[in-house]
Amino acid sequence: MIRKIQKEETRKKVFGTALNLFAAKGFDNTTIEEITQKAKVAKGTFYTFFTKKEDILVHYLNDKIVQSHDRFMLNPDAPFLKQYQALISNYLKYIFRNKNFARILLKERIMSQGIINNPYESKVKTTIAQLVDLAKRQKEISKEVNTKTVVDVISGLNTLYIIYWVNGTLKNKEECVARICEAIELFLVGIKHQE
Repeated sequence: MIRKIQKEETRKKVFGTALNLFAAKGFDNTTIEEITQKAKVAKGTFYTFFTKKEDILVHYLNDKIVQSHDRFMLNPDAPFLKQYQALISNYLKYIFRNKNFARILLKERIMSQGIINNPYESKVKTTIAQLVDLAKRQKEISKEVNTKTVVDVISGLNTLYIIYWVNGTLKNKEECVARICEAIELFLVGIKHQE
């Protein structure tokens, strides 16, 4: 038990040191050697917890979003799009803090979609699926539509518009959220419940 606690303390020290160095020097200008020297651990210790420097940012995002995501509550009386807008705004507040940070996270996320089981992706997709299922019960979306397919389309739209922001096509979080919701609304028109 003590060994497990010490291991977690070491991981937190490496993680915190890396974040401090990223903030002070920038992600690209920080090396793994600097992280381990500043944390006063062997280089191999870094690799016990992380496979590469980018994993630290992904871990940071996962922690932050899982924490805030747990506070997101489904509202059975609100329309799908309004609830989705609240969910995506919550998610984007962490990504929009720094474009370089977002660029690295996007690359890691895109390359790991559907491959790596990470708690963030799983939680967000589960919540979107719950929103879709609720919209089906409220007859906002046809019951015939496959929930997983809708979740995948919505996730793809999120990624697309975040890429637009990172590349400078969109100026800020509000514009990004508006464009995502507009695209989702157009998509929903095509799968709307027909009486």
